[in-house]
Amino acid sequence: EADAEAEAAPKPRRYAWSGLASWSCAFWVAVLALLLLAPVLIAASVTQEIRTDDTGVLRTAGGAAPAGAAMGTTYHDLKELTTLPEATLRRIRDCAFAHRGVAF
Repeated sequence: EADAEAEAAPKPRRYAWSGLASWSCAFWVAVLALLLLAPVLIAASVTQEIRTDDTGVLRTAGGAAPAGAAMGTTYHDLKELTTLPEATLRRIRDCAFAHRGVAF
């Protein structure tokens, strides 16, 4: 009789995903996450935000140290051109005129 009852009792269902939730699986998920996040963390630590100053100089986000060297830019009104020194006028490389928000 005991054998008949043991055979008649339903076997517990085993799900396909039940073996995945283990410590070894958690370990490999953590390793994979670190491998995927490592390049992002390295890039974030190496790079820094760069902004331009009003004169066109590239500076770090803190604003204290220059981040790059380039030709500085200054802006003058058209009326000021008659009073600028000759050395400043000789250094002019480009000129743009703006009228009502449209540059020429």
